[in-house]
Amino acid sequence: MRPYYLPREFTHALVVVVYVPPSANADAACDVLLSAVSRLQTQHPDALLLISGDFNHASPSSSLPKFTQYVTCHTRDNKTLDLFYANTKEAYHSLPLPPLGRADHNLVHLLPVYKTLVHRQPAVTRTGEEMV
Repeated sequence: MRPYYLPREFTHALVVVVYVPPSANADAACDVLLSAVSRLQTQHPDALLLISGDFNHASPSSSLPKFTQYVTCHTRDNKTLDLFYANTKEAYHSLPLPPLGRADHNLVHLLPVYKTLVHRQPAVTRTGEEMV
């Protein structure tokens, strides 16, 4: 995926879409996800990696400790089944939206709040004498 604007600190933007059926083995599903994510991170260590999907009863938080989970609102009844992980901190803020059509899951609006590395570093002022 190549968005219109990609901050310089990211070489690629990779998106992994996940669906874990309710009848699936949660541990096995997390293992498969971990191996796929590990392979992608090995191939593209400086990429922005986004993982989104319907995880049902599986919780990959312990498998992906360096990822941040951004969905903070309920997505189905009083449960948060639809999750969104990213390998960056402080990148998104989530807001709940009503379901689309007759869907049984609510939509989630993710607002980007990420500040690029350039904007997080303090400004450095140099005079002409220091540059010589």
